[in-house]
Amino acid sequence: MQRGNKLTASRIVRLTKGMLPALVLIAGVVGAQPGAVSAAEPGNPVAQGRKVTYDVILRTVLFEGTKASGRPWDGDGSPPDLVVTIRNRSQGGAYRTNKAQDRFMHDFNLRTVRVGAGDYLEIFCWDKDLFNDDLAGEETIRLTAKQLRSGRLLLMFDQVSCVELVFRRRDR
Repeated sequence: MQRGNKLTASRIVRLTKGMLPALVLIAGVVGAQPGAVSAAEPGNPVAQGRKVTYDVILRTVLFEGTKASGRPWDGDGSPPDLVVTIRNRSQGGAYRTNKAQDRFMHDFNLRTVRVGAGDYLEIFCWDKDLFNDDLAGEETIRLTAKQLRSGRLLLMFDQVSCVELVFRRRDR
């Protein structure tokens, strides 16, 4: 390559000076999805200064058959007493379920917290005992717009085989 043809940052700036509006226009047309709402369109909640929010519905929780140590959940060998706490670490707000007595799996079907894209959601699953509760697992996830739009998320962590969350869009 000849020295005169080397593309440096200053040369790129000189070459593209005055082209920025055209480049933005081209990028917008190339990157557009069919049926997508433009950020400038009046129907887009983001364009109106509103963040799109979703209710988190805690559907189903399933625990492993034993604690991580291999011991039973309760001293008498009975299944765990499920309790779940869900917290939006970004916006605040938390929800703790009532105890589901002696169950490895329970369908809660409860509306818990409100979230938006980029929010950090914390999930804590416990075996509620008389004196000392056993943490079955905890997970923190940063929610993406794609996850929220999909409407459903399945998680597996620690001694929790499955947490099923459903996202229901909130319209103001």
